[in-house]
Amino acid sequence: KSKNNKRLIFWSSVIKNKPLLIFITAYLLMVMSSGFWYSVIFLYVDVYLGMGDQFAKMFLLAFFIGILATPVWYKIAIYLGKKLTWILATVLSISSFIYTGSLSPADTSLVDLVTLKCLQTLGFTYAGIVGPSMLSEIIDYSNWKFRAADNAKYFAIYTFMYKTAGALAMAVGLGVASWYGFDATASNQSSDSVFGLTLSISYLPSAVACIAIIFIWLCPISERRHSIIRRRLDQS
Repeated sequence: KSKNNKRLIFWSSVIKNKPLLIFITAYLLMVMSSGFWYSVIFLYVDVYLGMGDQFAKMFLLAFFIGILATPVWYKIAIYLGKKLTWILATVLSISSFIYTGSLSPADTSLVDLVTLKCLQTLGFTYAGIVGPSMLSEIIDYSNWKFRAADNAKYFAIYTFMYKTAGALAMAVGLGVASWYGFDATASNQSSDSVFGLTLSISYLPSAVACIAIIFIWLCPISERRHSIIRRRLDQS
């Protein structure tokens, strides 16, 4: 019975934890937007653009950009704050989604591919940094508000939902492209199949990321508020 009571208390604290719910919603929307994009990016580059031989290059170059960008994002976050920096990173992600959908087989070069992947990597890199950081602040708030140290459980929920949302988004992205008749083995694609592919890689992720910005903006725990929470925890 005591274990059941503890579970009820924990889940009650999760449901009543407004900062956690807003953060999880924002983060899941961002994960879903990237999931849509990743689900069909190889098909888009290889089958539609006919540049599959350049795919590894675009990802490799963007990988190094992501490494170099990490300390830069850290400094920007200190200057602007985590929330505003997250919005900036999300705008970069949205620009990469829109840019991807604007490419056509006739006039796309390796520079175009590297540009879009670098934009997407820059946005996604900061999302990976800010997630655990903001969650740790929410955990401090939860420990102060509900007087229960459930740190591991909060990170478990975060990890589970992160993985689940990404997998579902990738399944939906592929499903949408297939629904419109996209066939990776076909030599020619119809206008409907190209639209379905573009819907998955550009329109859907852009729309979902725009909604995510609203929830990011609503995240209530700023650096100042967290410092107050931290002081109260240290005094208790």
